Amino acid sequence: MSVSTLPISEQLDNAVENAIKTVSVANGCAYTLIVQRPLRPEPTPVDLLAVVYVDDDALQGEEDTPLGYATWRRPYVVLCYGVGSETNNTPYQKKLNIIRADVERAVMADVTQGGLAQNTFVQQPAILQSANEPPAVAVCFQIEYRTRYENPYAAS
Repeated sequence: MSVSTLPISEQLDNAVENAIKTVSVANGCAYTLIVQRPLRPEPTPVDLLAVVYVDDDALQGEEDTPLGYATWRRPYVVLCYGVGSETNNTPYQKKLNIIRADVERAVMADVTQGGLAQNTFVQQPAILQSANEPPAVAVCFQIEYRTRYENPYAAS
């Protein structure tokens, strides 16, 4: 068994990013997404950009957690932009719904995220519309995982 130099939480982030990178025309999807974790607080929105945001982990109750382990929920929001075009007759909401479904399918293809997690839970998405910003959909989900209580680098 190899020991990673990244904590389980960062390994999960990499697994999520790699899963979303499978959303491509080559893999049978309608669109190919440009996937990134933000390098700065507000990346410049471009068509088909999927920005993976991660919130703070929440420690879960101990009733279902084996002794010596901690169970965590890690929330994700993938903000996917669907900038319209005058030459394309696809309504932007249809485009965003297709992108959302493809991202959810990619993330849920392996609910254990390569064996790092206990489960993955899709949550309610939100279509974001503003006169000053391009349309986007927020794809939301949480990943439940366990670590050894004293070692966030070791999964259960």
